[in-house]
Amino acid sequence: MTDSNLLSKEQEFFRKKRKELLPNNRGKWVLIYKEEILGIFESFKNGLEQGYLQCGDEPFLLREITRVDKPIIFHHGVL
Repeated sequence: MTDSNLLSKEQEFFRKKRKELLPNNRGKWVLIYKEEILGIFESFKNGLEQGYLQCGDEPFLLREITRVDKPIIFHHGVL
């Protein structure tokens, strides 16, 4: 899998679910693994911790639930 395809399924899944997530979760963080929502979190830190606990070394997507896309910044090893 190339870097450009990394998490593409998760990104598309997020785009499909965004309208459903927005009303009650705007500003929160959603943790997505493959095409499954593993949790919604109040903070990036809590979502990231759970991502590592639940997914280990497997790639996962942690996105802020917003009306429009914001740039994604990933910091490996922030914990």
